Amino acid sequence: MLVSGSQGADLRGADLNDAFMFDANLSDANLSGAKVGGRGGLDVAKLCRTTLPESFLLQVLNNNRDCEKLNIENHTR
Repeated sequence: MLVSGSQGADLRGADLNDAFMFDANLSDANLSGAKVGGRGGLDVAKLCRTTLPESFLLQVLNNNRDCEKLNIENHTR
């Protein structure tokens, strides 16, 4: 599965284990409860004001790391 242009997407609970998210715009996306893993996951997606899965909250992954690249003001949600 290729994920692209997912800005503001509601991906709660989605199985994204095999999704390739290189450069996918996940700004304002809700990934609560989503299953995400493997190469091509959130480490290569663009994140800004993104609600991350609970499993990622303990890792060093900034849900606002790409706001400047996307030219979006970083107002934490």
